[in-house]
Amino acid sequence: MNTVRRFHYLKVLLLLMMRSSTGADWRTSSVSAAAGDVVVYRDALATGWQDWSWQSARNFSNTSPVYAGTRSIAFTAQQAFAGLSLRAPAPINTANYSALEFYGYGSSSGDKYQVYTQPTDSGTASPTSQFNTRPVASGTGEWRRIRIPLHLLGNPAQIQRINIQENAGQTGTIYVDEIKLVGVTTTAIPDTTRDGTRALGGPSGVAVAPNGRAYVAVYPQSRVLSWSNMTSMVSNAAPDRIFGVNASNLSNGDPDANGCTRGASAQLMCGPESVAVDSGGNLYVADTYHQRVLIFFNPDTDATPTTADRVLGQRDFDDTVVNADTVANNSKREGFNLPRGVAVDFADNLYVVDEFNQRVLKYSWPLWGVGGSSEMTIPDAVLGQTNLNTLGTGTSDSGATATNRFRLPLGVAIDGRGNVYVADIWNNRVQRFDYPLTNGEAAARVYTGFFNPHDVAIDPAGTLFVADTKNGKVKAFINPLIDATADREYTGLQFPMGLAFDAAGNLLVADCGRAADGNVNSFPPCRRDPLGVVLFKAPVASTSGPALTVDAAASRRAINPDIYGIN
Repeated sequence: MNTVRRFHYLKVLLLLMMRSSTGADWRTSSVSAAAGDVVVYRDALATGWQDWSWQSARNFSNTSPVYAGTRSIAFTAQQAFAGLSLRAPAPINTANYSALEFYGYGSSSGDKYQVYTQPTDSGTASPTSQFNTRPVASGTGEWRRIRIPLHLLGNPAQIQRINIQENAGQTGTIYVDEIKLVGVTTTAIPDTTRDGTRALGGPSGVAVAPNGRAYVAVYPQSRVLSWSNMTSMVSNAAPDRIFGVNASNLSNGDPDANGCTRGASAQLMCGPESVAVDSGGNLYVADTYHQRVLIFFNPDTDATPTTADRVLGQRDFDDTVVNADTVANNSKREGFNLPRGVAVDFADNLYVVDEFNQRVLKYSWPLWGVGGSSEMTIPDAVLGQTNLNTLGTGTSDSGATATNRFRLPLGVAIDGRGNVYVADIWNNRVQRFDYPLTNGEAAARVYTGFFNPHDVAIDPAGTLFVADTKNGKVKAFINPLIDATADREYTGLQFPMGLAFDAAGNLLVADCGRAADGNVNSFPPCRRDPLGVVLFKAPVASTSGPALTVDAAASRRAINPDIYGIN
């Protein structure tokens, strides 16, 4: 039965990247369990759990590498299709759980693994979800969060065995840490009363990292500002980190006024409109007018936090070519024509809105980008176009009203099931594309009733939020999978351009402000007060599920289970 498992495949690629003993650690190294999580392994197997593995050697007290705490599991496949199998003391009813999560650290050989569960000791196996190891371009790597929504495992009614199986017919060692079943989030959505505003000169995008660090893109200043926590930002403290300035603390300034004459580099930006953060704290910036996306390895641990480590859409950090063909003769158009929104999904895949090319690109390996070399991370899926070699026609694409097309897409968000939501500005709509994605697929649902929506975001409980920009509102859809009618409105905003949530479900709105004449239709926006980041707090979050082997007193910082740092 175990060998047969290798023939079961799902169309999902969950990433596991290796971290060398001498490489920089891009991840935060502390985690915690929510009240409703079931911890399977944390420094040791939880009480009652047993090792039912096969054809392998296991060390449940491995001391290096370790993601959190002091121990991890070292798993060595001694034969092809060996498996790490962990058995619960009794079957676990999954009604109150949403995902299986663990952290992995792989070998450099690129071995493939798959995950599946069983309802009883010898019960029928679930569908599988794959992940694999791969070295990074620079030779260094990282621990990687592997988060598998239970619907990708066939929505099992109960789980007694969790299996991680080698799936490439090879031998080798990987390391696993912090294994748990994730409790269902029942966070209430924020009420419509403002709980704080931070005045800033033209904020266009906002994101919150797993450790609470806040990022705000201020496109008229060609900078991204950052605070160690949201409270500092809202309380008018000075940012403790500024991205987009050179060694002389100078930025490119207003892209609509001076054209960014200082040029492009690994530090200098031109009109960055959006930001996103993945589960490891790595920062993604849509450097819009430089026609690229910059990637900064976790700025809280990186030695040069405000210098970009990777670039997408250009061959190097100095280029600003529109629609750059970064890899010749590969039948893919990798370059951008005004990249706007950026977002990451539960597996840390990156999505980039390529506005004037009328498409949204997906990158399954976003951390492999250009680092001053000719190597390039290229997209592997596209929405809005039939394939990766076709482009839209800029603002003149007036016929793109079909549900597989866009007229100037701007914002993107991904829910916990992998469904993708896109703000389609000139069609005055939001479109949802259901998982698994295929190139050029049609939207499964369309949401209307907006005036040039600029952004979308999903809260931890799955509620859809839309920046109804020129109506000066944010609209919330509590059950967007089945209902396209808005349930709540946040009014009194000037020109909301960016949305994001923190781990507690608090909503941040980048209210960029109107044009200088006060007209919502005038250009450029983000020039007239009031403008700033607006906070709407959520009620205290709770989780469902029995308190089974829960480390509730652990003195470890929380990891946001689903970071959607949208523009």
